[in-house]
Amino acid sequence: MAPVRGRAPTLRSATAAGCAAIALLGTGAATAQADVRPVVDCVVFPTPPATTAKIYYGFVNDGATTPIPFGDANTIMPGLGYQGQPELLVAGTYRRVFSAIWNTAAFTEISWELNGHSGIATAASPPCRAGATGPLSDLTPTSATLHGTVGLSNLETAYVFEWGVDGGGAITTSPPAVVAAGPATQVQHPVLGLRPATAYRFRLVATDADGTTSGEWRVFETPAAPLPAVDLAVTQQLSTASLQHGFDGRATVTVTNRGATDAATDVVLTTALPSIVTARPSAGCEIVAEGVRCAVGTLAPGAAVTREIAYAGSASGRGAVTTLATAAQPDPTPADAVAADPLEVFVAPGIGPLPVPQPPAPVPRTPPTPQPSPFRITARAAGGPAVAAQARRCPLRLGAGVALTSDRAGRALVTATSGRRTIATRRVTLRAGTTTVTLCLDRAGRRAALGPPSRGASAPRRARQLAAGVRIDATAGTAAARAETRVRFTRR
Repeated sequence: MAPVRGRAPTLRSATAAGCAAIALLGTGAATAQADVRPVVDCVVFPTPPATTAKIYYGFVNDGATTPIPFGDANTIMPGLGYQGQPELLVAGTYRRVFSAIWNTAAFTEISWELNGHSGIATAASPPCRAGATGPLSDLTPTSATLHGTVGLSNLETAYVFEWGVDGGGAITTSPPAVVAAGPATQVQHPVLGLRPATAYRFRLVATDADGTTSGEWRVFETPAAPLPAVDLAVTQQLSTASLQHGFDGRATVTVTNRGATDAATDVVLTTALPSIVTARPSAGCEIVAEGVRCAVGTLAPGAAVTREIAYAGSASGRGAVTTLATAAQPDPTPADAVAADPLEVFVAPGIGPLPVPQPPAPVPRTPPTPQPSPFRITARAAGGPAVAAQARRCPLRLGAGVALTSDRAGRALVTATSGRRTIATRRVTLRAGTTTVTLCLDRAGRRAALGPPSRGASAPRRARQLAAGVRIDATAGTAAARAETRVRFTRR
């Protein structure tokens, strides 16, 4: 076996056996092509306890297309000399042309020896990355757009963005997305619902066939939210400051948006009542644990809304009625959004406490009257004297009638069908029990059901031709019944 030619790489074997293997590498003639040199693209390092790494090699050819066959001038050292490296090197620069396997437990480095140049991979070589964290854009007090790069390995790559408050807390993950194999791709993800004046961190996590790459964390801080020009002011007037026990009183409350430019949204008035009174129902408001709550909604700049809070004296003593106005926007001057007025409840001499009016008891609802159930009817073919008696009024009739059994009296529609054609229809009055019905046909009905007799047909043949399978349907309200029979059309 020929010795290795060209510039020998510095290879530090982890074992004596590795040193002996180096002297055996390389076969074939060396080729002097100074314009061709190998490049270590990146290394997929193993996760302990695994020891096998994967090195991606590329090359640069500044000259013309050059053949360099496997041998001393085109080999991998140490280990397997041939690991798929190209033997025809075309002009240009190429990444990830092939990959080689490296046993990191036996050797501290591995080299592609090509045309007198060495592409040496060590623990300090750049790791392979499926993606990388990018910059931030479109930053507002409550939103931002995260950026990153995926497909750095030219492989199909799945990725997500992760973000959360810097310094701890929950991490939010974007829905997973995939980019096809090919050149590196710039990706982005908009983030909403951030808190103003808060530090956040984010990164890109990408996964391809070689593994998962977690990009570096990047930190940003949202700006403080500007204060809108909203200024709520509350005024309050009690109907009386001294209320007799058992009598009604009220507080007239007005809230005004004194802001010049912005509407106040989700405006709420909350009136706290002292324990000496009991809240009464008030229009546009509801009684809650803390007192009376009135949802006002949106107040345009300069607009005002008034509510009346009703209550009744329930115990003698002194207290205060306090009303607070709040909105979705912060109020730069909250002191004028509160109003409080003193209130006294007294018992008149010689009269004693009066009972406090209570809301009327709810009136029980009368259950609805049960509605009658739908008709229940059955049908069957019938004959006999009843059918014969009705048949006297029919110039042409079915040889058999239909017997309908109903659970109560009512109107019903009876239809006879032969094939796909309706041959008779009749509305009848049903009685509770069984009602027998005869269906009359005219000549047009018979022709529609049976067709004209064949020319020259004998009498028996014409009689057979008049026989037909007939389906009889009866409907009454939402009920339906069906009977099928083979009958003859009969002349009166």
